[in-house]
Amino acid sequence: MTEEDDEDAYLVKKVDKNIKLEQIDLPAIYHYLDEDFYDFFEALANTNKIKYFNNRVIQSMVEFNFPLVRKFMLAFLITPFIIFHLTFVLYMNLVYESREEEGYENYNFYIGLFLIAVAVYFLLIEAVQLKNQKLGYLISIWNYIDIISPLGVITI
Repeated sequence: MTEEDDEDAYLVKKVDKNIKLEQIDLPAIYHYLDEDFYDFFEALANTNKIKYFNNRVIQSMVEFNFPLVRKFMLAFLITPFIIFHLTFVLYMNLVYESREEEGYENYNFYIGLFLIAVAVYFLLIEAVQLKNQKLGYLISIWNYIDIISPLGVITI
C-alpha cells in the first residue's frame, strides 16, 4: 500500500442528505411554573386543529408535563372515585339493607352523608368542566355518564 492509497482511503465522498429542522420559539413555556404555561395549554385544549398535536415539539411538551397531570388525576379524580365506588358498594350491600335495624342507623346516616359529599364533589368537577367547555360539554356522551353516578347516589 502506497502513501497515495492511504490518502484515498480517508477522502470523504460527497453525500447529499436532506435535514428537516423543526423549531418552536416558546422559551420556558414548557414548564408549569411559567406565567404563560396555563394560557398555552388552555389554547391547546380548546383547539379544533388536531394537526397541532402531530408536531413533535407539542408532543414533547405534553409528554414532559404528563407526570404532573398523572399525579393530579390520581390524587383528585381516580383515587376519590375508587373510594367513592367502594364505599357505595359496601354501603348498598352491608348497611342499606339493614338500615332499619338497631345499631345501623348511625352507619346509615354517616356513610350516606359521606357519599352525598363525594357526589357533590364530582358534580362540582363536572360543573367546572361545563363552565370551561360551554356547549361543547353537552356533545360528549361521556359527560352524561360522569353525571349519572353522582346524581344516582344523591337520589337514592
